Parts: sequence; C-alpha cells; structure tokens
Amino acid sequence: KKKVMMSDSNGASGSGGGGDGAAANPLVRADSFEEESKVGDRGTLSRNSAFALARLNFSNSNNGGSSSSLSSSSAAAAAAGGKQSQATDNKSSAVPLQGHSIYLFHDQDKIEDFICAICTDVCCDAVETPCTHIFCASCLDAALEVKQECPLDHKVLDVQDVRVAGFVRRKVLSLDVRCPNHASGCEWNGALRDLAAHESTCPFKGVQCDLCLEMLQQRDLEKHKASDCPCREVLCEYCGQKTPFDELSAHQSMRCTEVPTPCPNECGQEALARKDMELHVAKECPNQVVQCSYASRGCTTQVRRSELEVHLQDARHHLEVVEAHFTKEIVKVRAEMNDMVRFLMRVRTLDEFLRLLDDVSLKTPVSHVELIVLGMRIYADNAMVQERGCFALITLCEVNNKNADQNIATVVAMRGIPVIIDAMKRHQNVMKVQEYALHVLRKMATNLDVKNFVQRGNNECIEQILDTMSRNQDNVGVQRDAIGVLLNMAVNDLIEVHIGKLGGIAHILAAMDRYPNSTSLQQLAAHSLFHLTFDAKNKERLISSGALQRLMNALFQHSQHTNTVYYALRAMAQLAKVDRYRNKMRRLGVIDAAKKALQDHPHHKDLQKKCKMLITRLNNDQ
Repeated sequence: KKKVMMSDSNGASGSGGGGDGAAANPLVRADSFEEESKVGDRGTLSRNSAFALARLNFSNSNNGGSSSSLSSSSAAAAAAGGKQSQATDNKSSAVPLQGHSIYLFHDQDKIEDFICAICTDVCCDAVETPCTHIFCASCLDAALEVKQECPLDHKVLDVQDVRVAGFVRRKVLSLDVRCPNHASGCEWNGALRDLAAHESTCPFKGVQCDLCLEMLQQRDLEKHKASDCPCREVLCEYCGQKTPFDELSAHQSMRCTEVPTPCPNECGQEALARKDMELHVAKECPNQVVQCSYASRGCTTQVRRSELEVHLQDARHHLEVVEAHFTKEIVKVRAEMNDMVRFLMRVRTLDEFLRLLDDVSLKTPVSHVELIVLGMRIYADNAMVQERGCFALITLCEVNNKNADQNIATVVAMRGIPVIIDAMKRHQNVMKVQEYALHVLRKMATNLDVKNFVQRGNNECIEQILDTMSRNQDNVGVQRDAIGVLLNMAVNDLIEVHIGKLGGIAHILAAMDRYPNSTSLQQLAAHSLFHLTFDAKNKERLISSGALQRLMNALFQHSQHTNTVYYALRAMAQLAKVDRYRNKMRRLGVIDAAKKALQDHPHHKDLQKKCKMLITRLNNDQ
C-alpha cells in the first residue's frame, strides 16, 4: 500500500479529486473550518462537534455505510461533542491517536483551527487535503490505508494530492504549552518546538528502574538505585562478593564462606569463618559425634570425639566386634561360593553364558534373572559379559514384560544394583556398558525396591551416575538416560535431598547448556528440576546456579513442546513461592514467558492453571 507522500507545498499540483479550487492555497483558512462544520442537512454544528461527527462518519464508512446512514442517535452523540464517540469496528479502533494532546496547551482558543478531525488532538506533522482539511500525517496515512477518501467530506482522495501544511506546522510549534509532567510538579512552560528537548531532561518524567522495574520520577532515580532499590548490587561485608541487596541475607546465611559462624556443637570455640568452622567440626571439635575407629570392622558405637580414647580402650568389646565382623565376612564368602557353584551347575562355560544372554526375550523365565546377575558378578572383569548382561536386563525390565516387577525385585534381592554400578566403574571406557547400565537403571528406578535401596544411604549409585555424566559429556544419550535415572529417583523426597547434596543439579544444568536443541533431554531436565524444588536447600542451589535462565531458555526454545513448557513452568511456580526469588524472576521476564505459554497452549487445562497461578503469584508481590 502506498504511504502518504509529503511533497513540498511549492510542488503540489492541486489537481486532486473533489477539489474546488481551494487546493491551490497551501494554507489552511479559518473560514474553511466554518464552512466544513456544516454537514448535509443536519444543521450547523459547533466546530468540535463537527470533528467528532466526522470521526463517526469515518468509522461508519469503514463498516460499508455512507455518511448519510448515521442514525439520529449517533448525530446527537456527535453533537454532544464527546471524544467518547468512537467506532467499535476493529479497523477504526486500530487508527492510532498521533496528535499533540490538547491539554498541553495554555490557550485553548488558539488551537481550535489546528485540530485533527481523526484523533481530535492538535495536528502533529500537519498535512492538507485538496479540500482544505488538515490532519496529522500519521492519522491520514492510516485512514487512507482503510479507504481512499477524505475522512471529513468523503470526497475521493489520492495520496499524491496530499501536501505538507507548512503554515500549520510552524504555527503549532510556536504555541505555548506546559510540560506533560505538570501534574507531577513540573513548572516548565514554553513553545511546543522546545518541548522535546525539555522532556528528555525533565526531572519529573516517569521512568522505570531497570533493576526492580519500579516506576518513579527521573529526579529520584539516582538516589533510588544508590540506596533504595531492593535489587541494587551491594558488597558482602565478609567475602566482598557483589550480591543483589534482596539476596544478601540468603547469601550470608547459606553461601558465604567467610561469615563468622559459631560452633554448632557449642564446644566453646570462638566464631570462625564458615569454611574454617566446617574444618573445625570435621577434624577438631571435641563435642562432635564420631564413629569408632573400628567402624569398618563392625563397631557401630558413636561417641563424642573427646570420649573416643576411653571407648577405644575397651579391648574386650572390640575383640567381640572384630570376631562378629569376620564371622559375617565368612558367611558372605560362603554365600558367594554357593552362588558360583549354583551358577556353574547350570552354565558351565563362558560361551554357554553368552548364548544364554543373547537368547533373553520377553518370555525368559524369572529364574534366568538370578543366573544373569550371578554371571555378571563372576565375570566382572569381562566387558563383553557386562555389556550383554546389562542389555539382557533392559529386556527383562521392560514395561511390556508381564514379569517386569518380579524381575526387578529379583535383581535387587540378588544385590544386582551394586553389580551394575561395579560394571560402570570397571569399564569406564566401554561406551556400550555405560549406556546399557544407565538404561537399565532408568528402567528399574521407577520400582519401589530400587528407591528403597538408594534411600537406605546407598549414595554410591547416585555418585556413579553423576561421575558417568561428567566423563561422557559429549554423549547426549548418556546424558539423557542419566537425567532419566535421577528423575525417576527424585520422586522420592529423601533421594531428592541426596541428589542435591551430591551435585546433581549442576550436572543437569550443564547438560541443558550443552544440548539446548534436544527436546527429550530438556523435557527430562525440566521435569527433574521440578521434583528437586520441593527441598528448601535445593531451591537455593537452583537459584544460585542459574536454573531460572536455563528453564527460560527451554521455554522459548521448545515453546511448542507441551511437556517441556509444563514442567518448566511448574518448576518456576515452585520457586516463586519464596518471596526473595520473585524480583529476580520478574527481571528475567518470567511473567511474559507465562503469558506466551497461555497463548501457545490454550487447550492444556492444567498448564493454563499453572501459568495463571505463576502470573498471579509474581504480580501480587509488586
């Protein structure tokens, strides 16, 4: 579509359609407004009423009607002179209001001849039609895109015939105005042409703090940022690290390593820096409860460090402990020998065992699970056995296997999880062993027996998974399966705490950074982070390690993948429950992201509910 061409008044031809000779004069005469205030047979209206009526005519013409089709009620509304008489049509409501507000001008009588009939404000960059009507350039441009006619008298109008109204522009720019911020206390007055320069430096101008998003006056911004803004950066008095003011308390109470901390055991030690206090408790504190030196031999006694020497002098007690320990070891060795005998009675050679592994299917009986675990334990150093053994267990633990739950229970009962973890440790450089071991753990992790095994303090499983993630960062399959294992375990509240303590959050975020385009990995990661947010310390770890930004990236990168969006929003909704995190979430644009999710997924009721809850939670705190 053509835009209005602002040709110089000296070059205008004045031959526009509907012209009556007035187009030859580039200036706008006051009497022309008096003449145009008469519309049809409706009688003579006041000047402002005529402009309001013209706007109504323009709106109705967009709906396919003519100026004569106005009802008497519309004419009466126009005669009332109200700016409120605006069209409800979508097209007409889209016409922007571009003039200078009439409320800026001191002398209202002087502006009557310079009112734009479309926006009903004083013309900005005035242009003139051949029928001697003036409008804002942008207003007329928008009107002509809707219909090629004069908005006032509906005469045919070509964009080529529109001219710059130089006299009107100069006159308007010379009018006296007040500052738009006069209601806030600004007393500036001057010509309109000087207003822009004043507005750029007006101390009463409303501005938004780019840190906390609060609205305030320009003159107060510097002081606000220096001493009042809750998001201003301040130095921690103990470690010197820059921290947002509203996060300083959390930093000092949880993360700062230099904060003076009293001994938690109340041993009388003077307050030390947190990092030194941790060393004091671990190595020196006399009131710290420690294990007996014979703990590895079976002594379960725990005493204060100051009483340990007295406990160790009880020789008879420790002889009994050592005897019991070796008795257990003998029983364990005998059990392993019996397992080996049972295995060799059924599978005599390695080749026979490998054939058994290759023949595993969904119809394999439960009794074979025991043989597979025993064989993997016996041939622990054989990478081929470990690879095929893990692959066989994947098949036996498949969801569509009717004996899956029984098979998993057998693996746990036969101490199969330590066997799988041991295979990952022994064969770190065999990628297939790593992939299959993680995959079988992921299949098994949904089972209650496995969660109970990990919950009992067997952190070795989680540690090995995280170690595998660290050593195989370039393998997206390993990263995905590892996060899947952590996800299935994190559903348990106690395991969630262990994952956070052992650094699982950092490993998940690193995988999200490395593989931003992997939808399946991003979904699993967002789901895992959601479950990890139920622990208060994990929430702090997530915020301090930049999890919010990763979740936002996942939202925008995979905005059409419902599950990724859903779990990312749920994780953020959990974090938004903590007051001190909300400012940071608003600064990152979480509200806009939630609104976009509302638009992208209108049919997902639960997602819609979570979005609205998150938006409400962040807005109510402002």
